[in-house]
Amino acid sequence: MQRRLGDNWPESHTEPEPWLYREKPVPHYYGDTVRVLLLAAAVIMLIGAPFYADDVAGEMPLFMIGALALVAFSAFTSPRNRTMLIVDAISAGIGVVLFETWALLGYPSVPLHVFILRQIIALLFLFAFYYSGKTVRAFVVENPEEMLEDTTSVEKKISDNVQKDEDYEDEEVREETPPLRRHYQLPDDIDD
Repeated sequence: MQRRLGDNWPESHTEPEPWLYREKPVPHYYGDTVRVLLLAAAVIMLIGAPFYADDVAGEMPLFMIGALALVAFSAFTSPRNRTMLIVDAISAGIGVVLFETWALLGYPSVPLHVFILRQIIALLFLFAFYYSGKTVRAFVVENPEEMLEDTTSVEKKISDNVQKDEDYEDEEVREETPPLRRHYQLPDDIDD
């Protein structure tokens, strides 16, 4: 029920918080910062490519694929998805190495604005790597039992599913249940 202008609700009434704010915050989570840095690097990669690329026609598909990958990684970054935080760290590390190497190797022979654009992108990746590394470290170092529980629960789910599959293959169960209902769990009132 939403409050409308002019409604006289008692002062003690409070609206429930949205579901987004009900979860407890994750300590040392910098995923939002990493997301912004990766998106900024992707934007500068695409917009600045004509100014810093050695061969625009040959390198543009690589810049586009790289930028799309960075945007996808940024979109999937979440405090509940540790795998994507590790992927963010790896992609930022690769970006630092590639763009910094490219900037330093081309320094003596390229114009200053080309060197500066490559350095800016490398610095964005460097800061993204730093903040994603801090986040991953917080998950690994400060919550090792939680990490262990996550892997243990996944292994338990897998072993439970394997056990269910083995039990399901029992001949008595196969003879009692028609094939279509057995595999798709259809209601009893549907004919085979």
